[in-house]
Amino acid sequence: MTDITRTTPAPEVKSKSSFYLSSKFCWRIVQILSILALGSLFLPMVRIASIAGKTNLVLTGFQILTGTHGLNAQLDKVNLDATGTMVMAVVFLVATAAFAFIRFNRAGIWTFPLALCGLVEALIATSMVTWLVKKGGELLFGIQALIVFEALIIILTLLAVILKRVNSKTGDLTSHLALFSMLIPGMIYLLGFSYLPMPGILLAFKKYMVSGTNVFENFFKSKWVGFDNFRFLFSTPDAWEITRNTILYNVGFMLIGLVFSVGLAIAITELPSRRMAKIYQTAYFLPYFLSWMVVAYLVFAMLNYDLGVMNNMLTGMGFEPVNWYQEPKYWPFIFVVSNLWKYTGNGSIIYIATITGFDTEIYEAASIDGANKWRQITLLTIPMLIPMMILLTILGIGRIFSADLGLFFSLPMGSGTLRSVSNVIDLYVFNALRGGTNIGIPGAAALFQAVVGFVLVLTTNAITRKMSPDNALF
Repeated sequence: MTDITRTTPAPEVKSKSSFYLSSKFCWRIVQILSILALGSLFLPMVRIASIAGKTNLVLTGFQILTGTHGLNAQLDKVNLDATGTMVMAVVFLVATAAFAFIRFNRAGIWTFPLALCGLVEALIATSMVTWLVKKGGELLFGIQALIVFEALIIILTLLAVILKRVNSKTGDLTSHLALFSMLIPGMIYLLGFSYLPMPGILLAFKKYMVSGTNVFENFFKSKWVGFDNFRFLFSTPDAWEITRNTILYNVGFMLIGLVFSVGLAIAITELPSRRMAKIYQTAYFLPYFLSWMVVAYLVFAMLNYDLGVMNNMLTGMGFEPVNWYQEPKYWPFIFVVSNLWKYTGNGSIIYIATITGFDTEIYEAASIDGANKWRQITLLTIPMLIPMMILLTILGIGRIFSADLGLFFSLPMGSGTLRSVSNVIDLYVFNALRGGTNIGIPGAAALFQAVVGFVLVLTTNAITRKMSPDNALF
């Protein structure tokens, strides 16, 4: 007897050629766009209806770069150097292309700032030529093409760097599209309010003079003074005062706020009724939405000399009323209490979310072993919250030189007596700008603030990484 084994042929697998968005593909596009950006310099960029006996004058980026536009005499009269600025633009554009091709197979984030600097310099250079006339000057499609190319380079560079850490062929990109799309508003905000204003750093090294209606024209007509603005800033008594106040207040806000935010989060999560927990959380979170001006009037209702709640309580107990707005010694405590009242609810949200994600079986096991609520909090909840505390503390240290302008401007209600305890870096910059001071001085203060904050973040993170690598920010 012969056994016959019948085999069923395996189904044919059809190969599908699908397109996967990858870091390598985005980086190749960046390389192509870098060449196109350089090529756009040969396109018409500026048109002037009439100047120096010439009509309908059309200039390319190459003419501005080489100074062959025939307007050198007119530019020299107003102390503008379009050629030099365009040279700087080309240096950044070439650096972008060089970096993109040197790192041929791997995306690098440095094309982002290089492309941004090249774009800004090119915009300034082409705009200089249009400032020579009151009417009739306009930017043409050459500069518009450059803007499009550089904007795409910035976007694709960010995308390439992100995709470098994501394996799109395994479907990870598709499964995280929703999360990536949520990053877009934050990235736009970061680009518009953090990176685009960055050339303003140069104001700290100039004696800014207002000589026209265009801010770029004023900038280039202003004299370079090097570090004179910093010397002037640090030679005044305000330098020590604003630095001391900013650091001490922020350290107090950070440490006390940490204790209260963690305490409030633990208290809310320990409530047996979820309904009451939501009510308390909402009640503590609402002050965050109030403007500091509204809070200032609430504080004024409490501290008013004649009708304030505090003075009515003091007189009712037989004490003399206090003129709160003329007594600086009380205001460090008032600022701290006001800050806690406004921000504790908001600060507790992250800790509440973190605690909610803890495994409940750990607490059940601890309860079986005889641990009461206090021991569960001290031995389980707080130790598990430490990584999040460290992360938020590192971020808070980065803002230790950034004061809350609304708090220190609004609460004192314009009292000059309180200046010694309310003058912080942000308020100093605001008052300097409002008072018409040379913009270079508040610019120097703002740059000092940013640099020190950046160094503190790197230092704190380095210390954390050395002591506890798992808890470091990067």
